[in-house]
Amino acid sequence: MSRGLETVKKVEVKMSMTPLIDIVFLLLIFFMVASKFKTTEGKIQSFLPRDRGLGTSKAVVPTEVRVKLLWYDLSGSQPTTDKHGRAILKVERRVFPTRVYNEDKCWIAGCGQNHGSPDMDAFYQFILEQKARYQPPPGRDPARGLPVIIDARPQVPWKYVVRVVNACVKAGITDVTFAAAEKPIQ
Repeated sequence: MSRGLETVKKVEVKMSMTPLIDIVFLLLIFFMVASKFKTTEGKIQSFLPRDRGLGTSKAVVPTEVRVKLLWYDLSGSQPTTDKHGRAILKVERRVFPTRVYNEDKCWIAGCGQNHGSPDMDAFYQFILEQKARYQPPPGRDPARGLPVIIDARPQVPWKYVVRVVNACVKAGITDVTFAAAEKPIQ
């Protein structure tokens, strides 16, 4: 007598994830309540050097010089888009003084006054100082020298841009570039 093969029915086992999630949240709440956090109220942690005196900080070494030529009203207090104005030369927070050059008559018809121009001699001395202090960042070819980026507003006459470029060339700066025009936010 031979026995036939019996078929075994497969029983699917389903696990409910709900109790597992509940346990995880209970453990999370337990550890949050049971742990003690370090309170630093009234304490200021600082990592200041204790073995050095005052004045040991290093001078900031320039990595680039960004020159801004802005167009202000005649009083020099407000930026303007009007053609009748004067150029202001800024490098970071430093604003170069205005100087009266003989050849700088206002080019607006009927004005004929001299509203002053940025002092290019002071800017030239500034560029020489920056060039002397410049150390190229790692990975930059030292032969390229100090990079100067000129950012001029569209209203600024080109003679001021040319004067800045001339001062850079006179100082021996060979890496002069122009910043892209700003696009207004729509």
